[in-house]
Amino acid sequence: ALFLIKKFGGVRMKIELKNKELSTAINFLKGMTLQAKDSRCRSKLVKLLTTAFNELTEEEKKLMEENGLLNEEGKLKSESELPKESIRDFNKEQDALMDEVVVIEGGMYAKNIDEMPRILENYTGELSGVDAEIYDRLLDEMEKESAE
Repeated sequence: ALFLIKKFGGVRMKIELKNKELSTAINFLKGMTLQAKDSRCRSKLVKLLTTAFNELTEEEKKLMEENGLLNEEGKLKSESELPKESIRDFNKEQDALMDEVVVIEGGMYAKNIDEMPRILENYTGELSGVDAEIYDRLLDEMEKESAE
């Protein structure tokens, strides 16, 4: 599932998504044209997602270091310097990392994030491709939550 929305105590909402979905979700949300108040709510969610994405980037860098893919300057080694088994091991570990679920909770932004289902339902922008798929998945998950 792209996002699973859950409310705690009527106010707290958490969003669960896989690491591989972070950048797509961030790009979609950033691309939405919204009025000031709704834009502010969206920006708070993007800020939380970006924090999770930055942590993912650090984890990927650690995997690259552990598998010997980086030189002394922290740059990717040239193709001729990379053993095939190191690349294979990194790819396997990276795939597992990308499938891990991240939980985003609103914390001090909880009220802003609670507005996101309404904002998405009322969004009138034109959507196609990946954006349309993400939008559909977001609403599907939010509709499941409201039906529970």
